[in-house]
Amino acid sequence: MAKKLFYVAYFILGAAIVGMLFYLIILLIGNHVIDKEKLVMSTTTKIVDENGHEISKLYLENRETVPINKIPKNVQNAFVATEDSRFYEHSGIDFRGTMRAVVADIFSGQKEQGGSTITQQLARNAFLTNEKAWYRKIKEAAIAISMERKYSKKQILDMYLNQIYFGHGVYGVEAASKFFFNKDVSQLSADEGALLAALPKGPNEYSPILHPDRALNRRNLVIGLMEKQGYIDAEQAVRLKGMTLGLNLEKSKSHPEYDTYVDMVLDEAQKEYHLSNDEVLRGGYKIVVPMNMAAQKASYQQFKENQYFRGSNPKVSPQGAFVLMDSQTGGVLAVQGGRSYVKKGYNHVLEQRQPGSTFKPLAVYGPALDSGRYQPYSLLQDKKK
Repeated sequence: MAKKLFYVAYFILGAAIVGMLFYLIILLIGNHVIDKEKLVMSTTTKIVDENGHEISKLYLENRETVPINKIPKNVQNAFVATEDSRFYEHSGIDFRGTMRAVVADIFSGQKEQGGSTITQQLARNAFLTNEKAWYRKIKEAAIAISMERKYSKKQILDMYLNQIYFGHGVYGVEAASKFFFNKDVSQLSADEGALLAALPKGPNEYSPILHPDRALNRRNLVIGLMEKQGYIDAEQAVRLKGMTLGLNLEKSKSHPEYDTYVDMVLDEAQKEYHLSNDEVLRGGYKIVVPMNMAAQKASYQQFKENQYFRGSNPKVSPQGAFVLMDSQTGGVLAVQGGRSYVKKGYNHVLEQRQPGSTFKPLAVYGPALDSGRYQPYSLLQDKKK
């Protein structure tokens, strides 16, 4: 009997040592793979005038990051209920939650709940590819465990909600809120938050724009999960399920009249501040420029008028360029690079040409008017004095 107990104790000790070694290996893998720079998300850069009016958005991923304390608790709860019901209890991997999700999916006949935790999803999106391989799942688990040791639950949820994709080129809950509801995420109601939480599983499949019926059913499923997990009561769930989708889509803005100005801002950022176009598009900068929006729009419209561009050859449309500057500050108020300027196209403002008659107003006409002896319509004889 004593011998058997010895073997049992020896087996338990051996299993414990193996388990400890495996856990240490997982931590080493996770620590090795985690690169904090990859957790820095691409954010939309905005160009605004001196009064704060938006001129253009520049981005590779349309994202505006927002701190977790600006995201309503109901919105946070909708994502936790849908994606990871035991988020606040597990340490990165939720074995019990995974088994529960499998059983729930079997009984419902559809995939209602995912097996990956929020931390695993964040790890996969930030550090891994979509490659289907067993070792990717191991790395995903290792990173998730390491992240739970490095960051608080609040920080992980913050990164997750700012990172996820909602379809239509929109990333993060702030940009998604503005795109679908034309409001800041801080103003979202519970049913609107539930709709956003419904989208990451299949942004195109459940798009409320492309498939409103699917989106409504998926949103109501999310509301049901919130009730089941105690975030809302039955009365609230019934009321929320009765709400329409309530979309108020952000109007897409196209401003070709700004193209020359924006391109020259990018060029100046590169030359003067050593910021590449890629860095500007990812960096979430706010660039304030002295543009006069009315003058910029007016110059663009005038450049479209053929009556102002008459050449000697009727088959050839003359080109032109325009720059309006503030004489006090040197700031560029308006600029047009050509009559048919396209983004990153040929900019006639930058052409190296002989100044020709452009000097006449500065060197001749201006001084003549300043002398007081001549008026704008004074006639002069073409002869030597």
